[in-house]
Amino acid sequence: MHKFLLEIGVEEVPARFFPQTLEVMKEITKNLLEKNRLSFSKIKTFATPRRLSLIIEGLPDRQEETEKEIWGPPAKVAFDEKGNPTKTLLGFCSSYGLKPEDVAVKKRDKGEYVVAKMKEKGLATEEILPKVSVEFISSLSFPKTMRWADHNIRFVRPIRWILAILDSRLIEFEIDGIRSGNYTYGHRFLSKGKIFINHPDEYLAKLKDSYVIVDQDERRELIQNQIRELARIHNLSVHGDEELLTHVTYLVEYPRAVIGRFPEEYLSLPSELLITVMRDHQKYFATYDAKGLTNYFILVSNTLEKNDPVVRQGAERVIRARFEDARFYYLEDKRKRLIDRVEELKKVVYHERLGSLYDKTERLVNIAGHLAERAMPSKKENILRAALLSKTDLITGVVREFPELQGIMGYYYSLNDGEPEEIAVAIKEHYLPQKSSDRNPSTDEGAILSIADKIDNIVSFFGLGLEPTGSEDPFALRRQAIGIISILRERNYPLTIEEIVTVAGKQLKGLNIPVERIMDFINQRFEVILTTEGYSPELIGALERFFSKLPIEDIILRLRALEDFKREKGYYDFILASKRVYNILSKAYNPQASVDEALLESGDERALYSKIRDVEERIKGYIDLRRYDLCLEKLASLVPEINRFFDNVLVMVKDERMRTNRLNLLSMLWRNILEVADFSKITS
Repeated sequence: MHKFLLEIGVEEVPARFFPQTLEVMKEITKNLLEKNRLSFSKIKTFATPRRLSLIIEGLPDRQEETEKEIWGPPAKVAFDEKGNPTKTLLGFCSSYGLKPEDVAVKKRDKGEYVVAKMKEKGLATEEILPKVSVEFISSLSFPKTMRWADHNIRFVRPIRWILAILDSRLIEFEIDGIRSGNYTYGHRFLSKGKIFINHPDEYLAKLKDSYVIVDQDERRELIQNQIRELARIHNLSVHGDEELLTHVTYLVEYPRAVIGRFPEEYLSLPSELLITVMRDHQKYFATYDAKGLTNYFILVSNTLEKNDPVVRQGAERVIRARFEDARFYYLEDKRKRLIDRVEELKKVVYHERLGSLYDKTERLVNIAGHLAERAMPSKKENILRAALLSKTDLITGVVREFPELQGIMGYYYSLNDGEPEEIAVAIKEHYLPQKSSDRNPSTDEGAILSIADKIDNIVSFFGLGLEPTGSEDPFALRRQAIGIISILRERNYPLTIEEIVTVAGKQLKGLNIPVERIMDFINQRFEVILTTEGYSPELIGALERFFSKLPIEDIILRLRALEDFKREKGYYDFILASKRVYNILSKAYNPQASVDEALLESGDERALYSKIRDVEERIKGYIDLRRYDLCLEKLASLVPEINRFFDNVLVMVKDERMRTNRLNLLSMLWRNILEVADFSKITS
């Protein structure tokens, strides 16, 4: 068994590209090895800002042997009339080193042909690896790639060296003029010259001696431990920030955590503003004590401990400058009330075909007002005010500089203006939830405004024909649809998808709004959520007809009732009975059908009609009470009458009036079943 090491040395790669790339590297390698009939026991992938590398363990001496079929001439020319081999067959055998007895005759296309099976010996692994390496490098894809110098190859950053060794042997290949070697380079500033690698086993250790921690998991753990130790020494805490920790892991090759501080006077600024500057712009970790955010921060450098004072001094100088800018914008912004900024929204284009931010605000006010009237009339005044002010912070200095603080700065500025807390919180939270891990808005004001904002976005871009396609969703409409569902579900508002789509569509004059497509788009997200939560796809399908027409909570209650009903003894009997009804009505169902009692002949016919009338009255009351368990129980009670009817009554009689009346009776029955669920969608 052998080990193969491949390292691609590059200029610094953006940290955000790495986590996903490591999995892709492993998958590409696995596929290439399988394609080339090379077995293996393990693939390890590594990444630092300046290198992408992999180690393959358990490689054999050579490819697996394979057997292939060699097709020869047609049988009628390979053998004479007596079945003896002809010169044609002998020539075929000679060219492949075969004997006539080695061949067989098989059918192919429209005739019979000579065929022979030949074993193909596997090539040595070191002969295959150059090709595998070139394919691997060429197959790597990144969000952005580039060309450099006079090379034709595109890669995430210029390739500076390639290390490729199988055990102690160099694997030689060339890709666009870049030749492989048996050496690498250490830390850009702390190590000089080539580092020759004699075996993959010494790769990690030799680079560590040259100030490169190649294993990203080891780097991550080292950073985490250093941060914890600094926090412990200074009696601080660092809130878990996995995303930032991952990002920093791929920013450095030799991590060294350093603590710095900034003047306490900046703590008078909103904490979110300070954290955004530290986290998003400088990649620093904020620290906390019992009172909240402190004026200490932790950064991760890419150098030695002896350089800590220089690193700290530079970081403190940079953060002070950034905070000073933030304070200037913040104080300037507070000089003007948000309500006085509303008119300025007319000067900012939201979208060339959707008007200005002022137009967007007007739509929000109208949509939110309607939703508030239906769902939370007592809070309508606050909701309208929050909608009017919701986009004004977008034209403030802080948000122009730090767009990720939209809504949050609106909260602080509205409080500064003397707006009620409920309105300020609604402005702050109306962008929530922004991702699957986000919480929903904490107030009704924020929840209604969030729904209004998200549905306006979805309907607007669908109206422009800018719908998500495949994996492309530039306006995050899928995420916003999921947000609407999440809020409606949590708040249990009496709002339907059809209602919110319709009211939003009415605000967009001059656009052709594809209402049905938008409702299907949102409902598909809902279906995925329900399936992920473990609900039966069949039962979900039985309720799809209600997805746009009923409040989400109502659909959940029906679904739970169906799940419980499925565990009852009478469930399968009812499914079979309802199938008998549906099968005969598949082309004859009439939702407006009425029954002429005078035409009901047999006792079984009249018994079914009487039972349907009783069930109909009861189901209406149970639906009003949202007692779908009782609805299903009542429907299940129809089974004996349904079965007797089909056993003893001929529906498709010659008499047209009788036939129509019996079909109407079944239509009446099916209409009541559909009030609860479409059982034709359930097959088991």
